[in-house]
Amino acid sequence: MAFTIAVIVNAGVIFAGITEPPVGVYLLALVPLFALSASGICLFVLPYFGRRTVAW
Repeated sequence: MAFTIAVIVNAGVIFAGITEPPVGVYLLALVPLFALSASGICLFVLPYFGRRTVAW
């Protein structure tokens, strides 16, 4: 949800006619994207580092 809002705000500022938006507007969408990436990587790696069972 936060990423979607950040992208909408970013697009709104760019298409509003501002000649050069601040750099923070472009970086606004990256903050929730890094959080989503970190949680996605954790959920992907978690099964591989779970409890190991020995199959004989």
